[in-house]
Amino acid sequence: MTWPFENDTNIFVKKIAKADLKSHKMKTVLLSIIIILSTFLMAVVFIVFLNDALDRANSSAYHAMYQAASPETIAILETEPQFDKVGFYKYFGSSTTESGRANYAYMDKMVMDATGCHILGGTFPQKENEVLVSKQYLKISGQSHQIGDMITLSYIDSLTHRPVTRDFNICGLIENAEQEKAKQYDFLFSDAYRLSVIQENANVETSRFTDQRPDTLDVVVCLDTSSSSMTAEETPELLKSIGTSAGVSDYNVILNYDYIEGVNFEPTQIFLFASFALLLMFASSFAIYSIFYISVTDSIHTFAQLKSLGTTGTQLKAFLRVQGNILAIRCIPVGMLLALFIGMLLSSGTWILEDMVIALASGLLIKCVISLSYKNLLNF
Repeated sequence: MTWPFENDTNIFVKKIAKADLKSHKMKTVLLSIIIILSTFLMAVVFIVFLNDALDRANSSAYHAMYQAASPETIAILETEPQFDKVGFYKYFGSSTTESGRANYAYMDKMVMDATGCHILGGTFPQKENEVLVSKQYLKISGQSHQIGDMITLSYIDSLTHRPVTRDFNICGLIENAEQEKAKQYDFLFSDAYRLSVIQENANVETSRFTDQRPDTLDVVVCLDTSSSSMTAEETPELLKSIGTSAGVSDYNVILNYDYIEGVNFEPTQIFLFASFALLLMFASSFAIYSIFYISVTDSIHTFAQLKSLGTTGTQLKAFLRVQGNILAIRCIPVGMLLALFIGMLLSSGTWILEDMVIALASGLLIKCVISLSYKNLLNF
């Protein structure tokens, strides 16, 4: 507010503040670098940690897997009213080469969706000799097979421990990005193939150290929406109870805690995040304050000119506030955009909305740091 007897120098203060930033280029460059780096570091650290937590929580979107379920148990689990989705998985065996490990299995569409396995082209296998093949595996192993081609597959049967070699027709190509990062590649057979394996191995003796049999399946389940109000401690107990009632042994109830708990940070992680944020804010504030302080001592003649124009102490403080705001408007968005760019590189833009919220919050925190740095710098 300007009293009637005061000169309105706000416009001149803004012009002089901008001119001072242009004339003191070293100060402006240093402050810009500090603000950009502070915003970038704060945003990118939290973006990386949050993206990792979100990836883990959503890479396997199911609550539990009941391993080695018999046909009788499967019938019970299929009709469980508290399950929203029920899917089936059967592991046949694997083979290992220099390219990585190939896993041969049957899984229905629900399990494919829950485990992040996507069909890139082609159709879901229906016939006994049809197979979905990892596109990445074909690429890294130097194979030129396409959809419709015949391919010879060999693996060691996980139950009989015997080698299996068969010719299959490639009905589609698949991708599982998270799994393929660890050089694990899927080859998915049809349910018709699974049934044929049951008949072939009906009289084969399997190991007494496993509950898996030719006709057993791993049952993958998702609870219905009514479970969303349950705590992370109550959900596992419910899943174990359902499994026990259906005849599943405790050791065959595999709980997906990442999905059950969702994005949940341990107290130690929260403490480390908070400590990092406070340390970065303090360091940034100290650096910005120091540069502003040196600038003020070097600009005494500028303040003397402002005083001669009738500028009040409040308006002199506004001089620094204007400079701080100019630098914040120019530099904070740059740091935010750099952090978002890194986040997009790491997560392919999957969590872009969450990353934008983090970047905005980091920008606001750094703006507060800038405001605090010059708020009590001068005592006119």
